[in-house]
Amino acid sequence: MKPLRASGAKTHSDIPEVYQLYLAGRHYFDAEKAPTRQAVQNFELAIQRDPGFAPAYGMLALSYWLLSQRGVAPPREVREKMREAARKAVELDDSRAEGHVAMALARMWLDYDWAGSEAEYRRALELNPSEPLAYVAWGMHGIANGRFDETERAYRKKLEIDPRSLMSIEGMGYPYFYAHRFDEALAWYRKALEVDANFAQAYTDISLVYAQKGMYRETVQATLKAAALSGTSPEQIAQRMEFFEKNGYVAYRRSLLEALLERQRQGQNVSPLALAAGYNFLGETGKALDWLEKAVDEHTFQVLFVKTQPAWEKAHSEPRFRAVLRKMRLER
Repeated sequence: MKPLRASGAKTHSDIPEVYQLYLAGRHYFDAEKAPTRQAVQNFELAIQRDPGFAPAYGMLALSYWLLSQRGVAPPREVREKMREAARKAVELDDSRAEGHVAMALARMWLDYDWAGSEAEYRRALELNPSEPLAYVAWGMHGIANGRFDETERAYRKKLEIDPRSLMSIEGMGYPYFYAHRFDEALAWYRKALEVDANFAQAYTDISLVYAQKGMYRETVQATLKAAALSGTSPEQIAQRMEFFEKNGYVAYRRSLLEALLERQRQGQNVSPLALAAGYNFLGETGKALDWLEKAVDEHTFQVLFVKTQPAWEKAHSEPRFRAVLRKMRLER
């Protein structure tokens, strides 16, 4: 059956400036350290100049998702914009993979519609088996549902398509981390650092592995390295390390949680899932679940993976935790 394309839709823009804006937007989207808002601006400009250019809508939707996923904007600011741009992309041109990837993420993230999400990323792969973002959606779907072999296949395909991408290399560690194969995950995160020793995300992920292995000094060192690469001053780094040395890891984690709570009280954008994770580590399960429920209600993206996140395993027997999974349709 021939893919549907709305009247006036354009797979390729006739305006050179529009296509250049689109390509620049994809560059900003793909660059691990680029300001994600620049991608949004480029795709919005492309659409203003050529409202029928369907690929720009698909990438705009994905850029809105990335703003939230990276913590640049709270979900409430971008989720409906993301849904509308994804819908428009598919409405204009059903034959482009970008729109279907965006719909896959929207249905997963905003609707907890796992079957609908799977249908969309499979459609994207059918249309363009070389679209790396389709494999990202497939991999995330697998992690959320505990299908780690699928995630490994998806991320390996993405790595084949884009072998020098830091996120392609880093992503290979994720199915191993969630499957408790921590040393294998660590090996992939270190491979990313071989490509770019200043890749902060790799240090963040390494810190999560060390925490699961009970290597708390190494956990703090990796966390502070990520913070330093993200702009935290040397003085603050030294103060945090000194605090850990004097007071230990539990006190260190409590101090991080208190700092987040203070930022939240001041009206700053703080992920409820970060607060939930802090209380969960400290064993304050009731407060952890309070914030976890808020994360589900607010559609914090990373809450999709709480079922398989190793740090949350001790909460699995809690009725409220099982209710959270049912609300996200991750179990019946």
